[in-house]
Amino acid sequence: MFASGAIGSSIGLALLEAHGWTVMVWEGMAFLAVGALSLTVRSVRQRRTSGVQNSVETGPCVAVGRPVGKGG
Repeated sequence: MFASGAIGSSIGLALLEAHGWTVMVWEGMAFLAVGALSLTVRSVRQRRTSGVQNSVETGPCVAVGRPVGKGG
């Protein structure tokens, strides 16, 4: 985590000196987007491998042991 922060800070400083504040802000937004995308992909992969399914028949509460829908 420290290395990621150091790398982001050094890239931000270089961009600030070379291109100004606007480009540095875009760099920060790009890092946030990459982080959000990787978190989403990880979450989807984890959900697929855990066997939790969200269907109309079982409902979203199947993960906590309370099926919703037909017969429940």
